[in-house]
Amino acid sequence: MCEPTTAAVVGLGSAALNFFGKKAEQDKKHAAQVAETKRSNIAAKESYIDQLRIGREQDKANNKVFEEATKAANESLAEYHKQKETNQVSANLASASEQQKLNDKLAEQSFTSQTNLISAIQGMGEVSASGMQAGQSKLMELAQQEREIGFKAAQIDATVFSATRAFGIKQFGIDLDQFSANQSAWSKVDEGPTEGPGNAFQPKVPKMGALPKKPGLLGPLMAGASGLLGGFTSGGGNVKQMLSPSSWIKG
Repeated sequence: MCEPTTAAVVGLGSAALNFFGKKAEQDKKHAAQVAETKRSNIAAKESYIDQLRIGREQDKANNKVFEEATKAANESLAEYHKQKETNQVSANLASASEQQKLNDKLAEQSFTSQTNLISAIQGMGEVSASGMQAGQSKLMELAQQEREIGFKAAQIDATVFSATRAFGIKQFGIDLDQFSANQSAWSKVDEGPTEGPGNAFQPKVPKMGALPKKPGLLGPLMAGASGLLGGFTSGGGNVKQMLSPSSWIKG
């Protein structure tokens, strides 16, 4: 029956403790690294998803603002065209009123002109039928009648010119008022947004960290070898005896 020597027992025990201790340390460190990598990947993924959500909400809000601004601008432009039509109607009514006044004045002067012409013809007829002897007196009377006709015609022409000129001034004022009213209405038009709503900043897709590789056995084996050597020598053996397993047992 062979019994292991004290040095061998101590060496093997130290080797086993070092091996499994180093192995446990490596496994613990590896597990911690794996957990940290997974935690970092989960945090990056959640951050990316959260940024996408915020971007979608921002796009939704921007689109709503754009739609409301566009709607307000369209309503403002429609109101402008409505006001412009109202201004045109008002201008047409005012122009028609002034045109009617001018037409009435022209009709009045035309009637006066006809009346004056009839009166002049009658006057000349009376001079001719008065029995006045032909001569300078009769010619002077006829000349006077002609002067009166010319004077009255000139008065009518001046009145017509004055009325036409007044109508032109009134019409210019109407056109100017209409233009000013249109400009005032246009100044109230909301031009609306000049650019589209755009898109929110798109986050960069995160790069997931690779999980650490499982550590090999080289470290624990070297720790076990170191423990074997240390334990063997502390148990009274030496390196030569350790390298000669036959010296570990007694016959």
